[in-house]
Amino acid sequence: MVALNDDQKGRLLKQVEFYFSDSNLPKDKFMKEKIASDPDGYVDLNIICAFARMKDILKLEKTVEPATVPAEVVTAAAEVLKGSEIVEVNDACTRIKRKQPLKPNEEISKEVDARSLYARPFPASSRLDDLSVFFSKHGVVNCVRMRRHFRSRAFKGSVFVEFANEAERDKVLAMKLEHEGATLHLEKKAEYLARKRQERKAKNIKDDEDDTSNDELPDGAGGKVGGAITLQPAVKAVAGAKRGREEGVEGEREAAKSAKADEGEAAGDEEMEEEPGEEGGEEAGADPEFTAGCILHFELESEVPEGLGPRMLVDVMGGRDKVRFVELDENKKGGYMRFTSPEAAAKALEEFTAKGDDEKMIAGIKGKLRKVEGQEEADYHRRARG
Repeated sequence: MVALNDDQKGRLLKQVEFYFSDSNLPKDKFMKEKIASDPDGYVDLNIICAFARMKDILKLEKTVEPATVPAEVVTAAAEVLKGSEIVEVNDACTRIKRKQPLKPNEEISKEVDARSLYARPFPASSRLDDLSVFFSKHGVVNCVRMRRHFRSRAFKGSVFVEFANEAERDKVLAMKLEHEGATLHLEKKAEYLARKRQERKAKNIKDDEDDTSNDELPDGAGGKVGGAITLQPAVKAVAGAKRGREEGVEGEREAAKSAKADEGEAAGDEEMEEEPGEEGGEEAGADPEFTAGCILHFELESEVPEGLGPRMLVDVMGGRDKVRFVELDENKKGGYMRFTSPEAAAKALEEFTAKGDDEKMIAGIKGKLRKVEGQEEADYHRRARG
């Protein structure tokens, strides 16, 4: 029999239990179909072992398919899973099934939402495993779901984190967490969803409307102004709601080839609108009013990563309650931030200046910050007015 080390055993158990968990199974079309196709609800273990993440854990070649998974590997996996509280193994050690029947989807959805948090901002380059490790340092995590634009699949910079229970969620909610230099905004998922529904209602956005006008653009994509600056309004004019995609933490995987990608993703669609108001500026067409002393200029040692819009910069500097608008230079290594008041701008500059040189980071990149005054400020206002 293949010998698995303790790390492999722990990862394997966690991964397989995730596949059959309330967090994943209700949204996993492939797994549900496999379970439904068997009278006793069993799934062949060689199919599970051929999932991409399982092949990584078991150190199998990427080309391995269910039919070619070695029998000794299946046996080794079965031995580990005999200690599971979620799945049970058949006598022949070749098949597994969930121990408890699945509750109705609506009931599961409410329970999952009740122990979940919404969190942002995260870099566009974020990796699922890294985010899972980050949150697991602070609480017992069931899974993390990376929220993505429906068509482009670009990461939106926000996640849903499902914890083991509401107590774990509340423990993390009370923390002040930072990720790569950015203070995280944390909010109960149920409250976030309710808030977004109210915003949709206020904007007269119908549930079946779908805005795809900027679907292929990364967050914050805008047009050039004055030839040298790319104006990046923090809010897109959202004509309609747009559906987001979630990506399951332990379940982001491609299907085994023999399944012809029917396995799908760990998390299915969830009704999510494009985030009106999350990127950092006025609605398109608004006639801006300016007050002296609200503008700060930032300069970065390296360019902002591809696909990372002003939303991250807005959140780093305190969110939309403090930052109204972000302008990003064409070279993505600097720009302007317009704050809601001179006091907010002054406080942000004071806090940044008080940091040590090695701690002066903006969105995880070393940078500089200064107040914009005089002719430069007048030119900024003139340009912004168009």
